[in-house]
Amino acid sequence: MKKYVVFLLCFLLCGCAGQQTATSLAAVTENPKERAQQIQKALMEVPGVTDSAVVVAGHTAIIGLRTKETGTALGRLIQEAETAARGADKHLQMVSVTANEAIVERMEQTAQEGA
Repeated sequence: MKKYVVFLLCFLLCGCAGQQTATSLAAVTENPKERAQQIQKALMEVPGVTDSAVVVAGHTAIIGLRTKETGTALGRLIQEAETAARGADKHLQMVSVTANEAIVERMEQTAQEGA
């Protein structure tokens, strides 16, 4: 009897799993470097952005901004940068934006080492 209860419990747990959908990058024809350049070009059109560093990996973009903005203006600029990045690359699911000088500098160094 215990075997039947365990079997039934396992069967019910497996049946309750949510449907999974594939999020493939097969439709993406550009390599990550080209995608990063497209995003960077879009970011330069955002008023207040003086320079940017972009790293793309799969469905994720990490963006470093150079700007003179502070406070609430910086928050607005970060939101605009995220919107511009999503507009430039429709395959992005996660976008992270920073204006921290140390992080932006490290991103630029990493990009130069990888080039």
